[in-house]
Amino acid sequence: MLPWRIIGKAILTGFAVLMANPTESHAFPEIQPPGGFKTVKLQFNQLKDVIMCSNAFNPKIKFSARTIDFGGDTPLNMVSVPKGSTVTARYDLGLLNEGLQYTTNYGFLGGFLSPDLTKWVNLSICFDAMNEVGLGVCSLEFNDSVGQYQTPKSADNENIDIFYVVAYLAGMCDSVGACKDLLANTNVTGAIASDIGLGSHIMVQDSSGACGIFEWFNGEVTFTDLAAIAVNVATNSPAINYQLKNLHMYSGVTNVNSNPAEDSNITPLGNGSGTTQVPADATPPSRFVRLYFNNKFADTSKTDFNSRFSIMANIIGKVNVVLGEVIEANIIKEWKGADYSQITFIRCHDPKLGYGYWAKSQFNDAWVGVQMTTGNNPFNANYNFDIKSVDNPVFTPATLA
Repeated sequence: MLPWRIIGKAILTGFAVLMANPTESHAFPEIQPPGGFKTVKLQFNQLKDVIMCSNAFNPKIKFSARTIDFGGDTPLNMVSVPKGSTVTARYDLGLLNEGLQYTTNYGFLGGFLSPDLTKWVNLSICFDAMNEVGLGVCSLEFNDSVGQYQTPKSADNENIDIFYVVAYLAGMCDSVGACKDLLANTNVTGAIASDIGLGSHIMVQDSSGACGIFEWFNGEVTFTDLAAIAVNVATNSPAINYQLKNLHMYSGVTNVNSNPAEDSNITPLGNGSGTTQVPADATPPSRFVRLYFNNKFADTSKTDFNSRFSIMANIIGKVNVVLGEVIEANIIKEWKGADYSQITFIRCHDPKLGYGYWAKSQFNDAWVGVQMTTGNNPFNANYNFDIKSVDNPVFTPATLA
């Protein structure tokens, strides 16, 4: 986890705006992302400084969810950005250079970190978003890309920093395919990431069931089609190619209780013996494995809203990091408890149910958020509230009442 003092430094400097289609077999399928695995240098030395966020998308129920994990008390607001908003992105830590300028095609709601939400366009970071046409976008810590983003072009208005990309995609795109097209022609820089030592990769999911992740290496953007290989999850560093290869270590995991060998009188100790290989620690590779199998084995046969919402909440809950579970030795003197799941987001990508976006804090069981209904589009409304506040307006849909 990046120390809060560094995030605070970045905020004070003033930078800007910135969920597996299960296979029927219990054996893990051979994984080969389209185009093959990209050879990259995995910077394992940076694993000690990760922000432990996780994201999963289940295309069968068309819901996704993620955690936002920080150390310290992180201020996070749910803010609506209406269609037609004008945004000026910047690409340097000091906000001295105006970058790409655009007007949003779609309204969206996002989880914004900000010291001054009255000027969110220029002072907030958007870590997560859901827009009015069913596209969900999330940023997950990924330090392997620090120093690997694209070089700024001479024309300022052609550059956008990685910390602006979530808001950019949510405001401009209606699908995963549109995100691919847009980023293929966008110069994503990383001055902020280099200065504070914190990079990101971007996971996207939409109403069609498409899902994938963008990562940057050697000045180029890469895209891994996660839906095509039925691994619709992501965590943090190391790179997705490592995470996918690592899954092969767990090819024997099953949701069916194991049976003793014919020549053995040793029997399993209770139910759940098929998943004894699944790691329980909070490291990114272990959370990736755990989240993959939770997402794969989840019973998605019930199609009503309440069931889908609850299933997604339980899937992401398996990687929730409890306050006090992870303490970093190098910052233990600065605060008690570090790196925990402060906020959980759930997104509904099914237009038949109504696109929706909800959040809750680890210390408040009330979900707050919005959902589209006939004649009501909250993504173009004017919302700005502290997700952690006990005084939140609770926008609970009728289906959850």
